[in-house]
Amino acid sequence: MLMRSAPAGGAARTLGQASQALIAPDGARLLAVVAAPRASTLTVFSDTRHAVARSIARLAAPRFAPNTVRLLAWSADSRYAALSVDELTAAGEQSTLLVANCSSGRIATVATGNFLGASFSP
Repeated sequence: MLMRSAPAGGAARTLGQASQALIAPDGARLLAVVAAPRASTLTVFSDTRHAVARSIARLAAPRFAPNTVRLLAWSADSRYAALSVDELTAAGEQSTLLVANCSSGRIATVATGNFLGASFSP
């Protein structure tokens, strides 16, 4: 369950189901992973009174192992998010660093390897 409350406290609001989430630096949005057996969906929750959810990308087989998505970081301007996921290739699985445009939903592959974290330069 994904919940949100004000930094100063107050009643928590239920936003929806998610396996993990990151709050944007501007505090206006949350990026969440909604995991299912065959696909993981990247969903942006806007911080409005009604908590509008918008799916921006679906990571699924045959290209990606859906339950391996890890949210890593937001860009300072809250436009992009870095994440890693295991990509399925002819040689087997390999960890892939992706950048998601959280407005358009475009996903770009940045690198392959082992990723424990990522950040954006200011």
